[in-house]
Amino acid sequence: MRWVKLRTSREHLRQIGADAKARAPIEACGVLVGVRRKGGFEVLEVLPAPNELSSPTRFEINPERLYEFIKGAEGKGLEVIGFYHSHLGYGAGPSATDLEHLKFLPNLVWLICDVSTAGAEFRAFVMRSGALVELEVVVA
Repeated sequence: MRWVKLRTSREHLRQIGADAKARAPIEACGVLVGVRRKGGFEVLEVLPAPNELSSPTRFEINPERLYEFIKGAEGKGLEVIGFYHSHLGYGAGPSATDLEHLKFLPNLVWLICDVSTAGAEFRAFVMRSGALVELEVVVA
């Protein structure tokens, strides 16, 4: 199966963009909860998380908090399908650090929100068989 789409709502993107702006100059981060469907992923919940690194260029989610997110999703018949984080005016493409992390998180979505004076830009990626694949972000 080739996953090429990330389906989400305008409200989810608004929530992520607002989180990114509110936490600047620290990278915002959180978890995407939803389902895998033929041809892609669908985001059903966006769960912000504290950035344990308090860094403008890196993020880390506390493992215990991540476990709580996973168990909460499973309790609803859903799963953690990926993560979101912000970039602060340097584009919504994956950084070198992002690429290193993606190698260890195959088949999980990496949604990046770049916030700048021009607004918010969203791009999504997944690592499949060692290759970076950009997902089409479909707003439903």
